[in-house]
Amino acid sequence: MDRTEFMTRFLGLTDEQKEKLRPVFAEETKQIAELRKNTQMPAEERRTKYQEIRNATDAKMKEVLTAEQWEKYSSRGKRPAPATPGAPAPVRPAAPPK
Repeated sequence: MDRTEFMTRFLGLTDEQKEKLRPVFAEETKQIAELRKNTQMPAEERRTKYQEIRNATDAKMKEVLTAEQWEKYSSRGKRPAPATPGAPAPVRPAAPPK
């Protein structure tokens, strides 16, 4: 399944949205492939460049998606924020008596 098809299933893209996003995804794929070919680039620089590519793709996607679709997309895979340092750990309820 290609990325556009996945996004259609995940977000319910319209045909118009699919047509607008296909070239965005294709460009991102091309740029990342070129980045991977450059084996001389330091790892930190490669990570930075990769993040720049992803941020540019996200900006273009945000222009195409509805607010609800963007919220669903941007919140995928997020984990709850870690506990505040010094905060007490959650208390586990006691096991019921047997």
